[in-house]
Amino acid sequence: MSFAWGGVINHELYFNHLGGNGGTASGNLLQQIEKDFGSFESYKKDTKASSIAARGWVWTVWNSREQKLMNHIGDSQNTYALWETTPIVALDTYEHAYFADYGVNRGQYVEAFFENMDWSIVEKMFSKLRK
Repeated sequence: MSFAWGGVINHELYFNHLGGNGGTASGNLLQQIEKDFGSFESYKKDTKASSIAARGWVWTVWNSREQKLMNHIGDSQNTYALWETTPIVALDTYEHAYFADYGVNRGQYVEAFFENMDWSIVEKMFSKLRK
């Protein structure tokens, strides 16, 4: 049951923030990304590197205890059990998400993922967590 439910929740987050025009994050989210990753480009590189290692998911999470953004890897739909964190970005790295369009080039898939992000959705989620 946890595998199926995890898949539902992960895919809801994943599809919720796609359909945008890409670009960069803005406002408080961008400031936090720059603080925690050094720059927006460094954040993208870290996410891409994480995606190459992941067998299931990469989540960008807000760690309320540490007050910082982090990328985490999950190898299954139901492996998300990181204390005091909430995901704000979900990147599906299972083969069904990219193989038909990108073959083994997962990096190209991640670039397309970022080109289709709706950062305003992520910013709203992040703002709620920071209150």
